[in-house]
Parts: sequence; C-alpha cells; structure tokens
Amino acid sequence: MQSCTRFATSGERSGATGKTRFRTSSSRRLGGSYTSPDENAAAAALKELQVAEQRVGSVKAGLQAADEELGRCRHQLKVLERTRRRALDVHAEEAQRIQRVSLAQRAQTALADYERRILAYGFAAVARSLRNARFTTSGHRIARGVLRGVNLVPPLKRRMLES
Repeated sequence: MQSCTRFATSGERSGATGKTRFRTSSSRRLGGSYTSPDENAAAAALKELQVAEQRVGSVKAGLQAADEELGRCRHQLKVLERTRRRALDVHAEEAQRIQRVSLAQRAQTALADYERRILAYGFAAVARSLRNARFTTSGHRIARGVLRGVNLVPPLKRRMLES
C-alpha cells in the first residue's frame, strides 16, 4: 500500500484561524516516482492557477496600456478638433474676404460702365442742345415756324425731344 506522510511544521499556526498548517512531503515517496493522486492534482491545480494569474496580470497590464493609449488618443482628438475648428474659421473668413473682393470688383466695373455711358450720353445731349440752339437762333424764319408747329403737336414734340 502506498501512502503519503504528513507532518506539522514546528509551531507554525495561522494567525486568523489558529489552525496548524500541514505540508505534504514530496520527498518521501514509495515505489520510486509515484506521488499521491491528491498531490498530483494539487500540483496541477497550483500550476494552472499560477498560469491563470500570469494571464490575468498580462491582461491587466494590456488593459492599463490600452487605457493610457485611449487617454492619449482622446487628448489628441480634442487638439485635432480645436485645430479643425480654427482651420474652418480661417477658411470661412477667407471665403468672406474673397466674396467681398469679388463684390467690390463687380461694383467697380459697374460704376466704370455707368460713368462711361453717362459721359457719352452727356456729350450727346450737349451736342443736340447746341445744334438746337444754333438752329433756333439762326435767322431762318422757316425753321422757327417749324419749331413752333412741332411745339403745338405733342406727339411730334415728344419725338423731337427723344432724338
């Protein structure tokens, strides 16, 4: 029959429970390489527990690194959002400036066109007025009679003034 020897350590008691702790002696084995099934299961469970704790520690470290990276990314996102808003504001201001310049150029072109047309109209009006003044002040009685006749017929008068 195979068995495992247990012994109490000298005076070793647990502080909270007051129970004596026992250790399984793995050095005393009967039959060469045989250990008890409880000892093999406990060793395997201990090994699994240690591997699981290492994995948990690794996952915790990974999570902590990911949390730190997330914090950096959130900060960078805020910085990028502020930069984006500033760029959009600058872009909008530049678009407004371009629109104002375009409006000013169109107004300047329209004003120049108006001045050109009004000058042409003014010189033509002065030329007509001078011609009519010369015609009326000349010694031609027939011309004065025609003008008086045109003055009496409103449609003819309007047509003459339009020309």
